[in-house]
Amino acid sequence: MSELLAIMTLQEIDDALDALRTTLAAAQEQLEGDPELAAAREERESIAAELESIRKSQRTLEATIQDLDAKIVRDEGRMYDGSIKTPRDLEALQHEVDNIRASRSQAEDEALEVIARAEELSQRLEAASASVATLEKAWKATATRLKAEVVAVNTKIVAQEAEREAQVGRITPGNVRLYDGLRKRKGSKVVVRAGGNSCAGCRVAIPEPVRRRVINSPTLVQCPHCERILAPG
Repeated sequence: MSELLAIMTLQEIDDALDALRTTLAAAQEQLEGDPELAAAREERESIAAELESIRKSQRTLEATIQDLDAKIVRDEGRMYDGSIKTPRDLEALQHEVDNIRASRSQAEDEALEVIARAEELSQRLEAASASVATLEKAWKATATRLKAEVVAVNTKIVAQEAEREAQVGRITPGNVRLYDGLRKRKGSKVVVRAGGNSCAGCRVAIPEPVRRRVINSPTLVQCPHCERILAPG
């Protein structure tokens, strides 16, 4: 196998490795979590927190109403048990009872609003929980598939790396260093065609003597402009 052909084969192996590593990175990134599921969980927790706050307000209002009811019963009892002796005191107590009843009415209205809001939030929480359950089921299946993909891709990478090592052994060390250096600087296109009197890498015209060397020389020929290795086109 000529050095040029050996290096072209090495480039194919490296391209395959790059593709596998890209696939692996994408799968590993996906395994970090499902954004849609995370958003659904956050929404569920937000609704649950608001519902708990609303229910706390409901309990507070219910306790307030009970307390006001007790005060109304107490003060109305005083109005009729004969303990109030003067009309003035009786009038003052009646005024106090009226104020308590007004406060109770306001608290009851607020409680009804809170109850309605709690019912709305309960329905939203139920729907959000169902959505999370559906997404979690889908994510479990996706995660299982991704984990299997990671294992399979890693297996292929190990095999490709072994093939690369074997291929590197078929190339002279100096040319391996040349190829590796160019790949770091130029990317995946290290060996390019010299067809149509121009370099397929940089698209610049190749001098005729260089073109003839590409066709006839047993040694590697580099583009005088971009330094990529040239192959007959």
